[in-house]
Amino acid sequence: MSRENVEVIRLANEAWNRGEVEAMFGFYAHDAEVETDPRFIDGGTFQGLPAIRRWLEGLRDSWERGAAVVTGEIIDLGDDRVLSLGEWSGTGEASGVQTSIPLAGVWTLKAGKITRVRWFFDHQEALEAVGLRE
Repeated sequence: MSRENVEVIRLANEAWNRGEVEAMFGFYAHDAEVETDPRFIDGGTFQGLPAIRRWLEGLRDSWERGAAVVTGEIIDLGDDRVLSLGEWSGTGEASGVQTSIPLAGVWTLKAGKITRVRWFFDHQEALEAVGLRE
């Protein structure tokens, strides 16, 4: 299932980047959970698709034409977990300032559906969280 899990994450990120939020949610389990890096604007822990949807819609509205997740690498961790390393890139709606910051996600999947995502703004922290670095 590992190659399939990597593909799910790739396809979900591509759907987000195209602005196809409904298609992206097709990859999530109904009871999924998202935990953001504590530094994420309006972040926190969101349980269930309705809560995740509200958070992501607010987030998308903060950026001109949304924002993109640029994924540099997707790593199968085994045990139905995947690590994505990349960056968040966009232009602020109010400020007009272009920004790009590191972004890493630790994804848990079950039966081909995303059940949990934990976001990090620091690749090193993400690597440490999954036991790839000390």
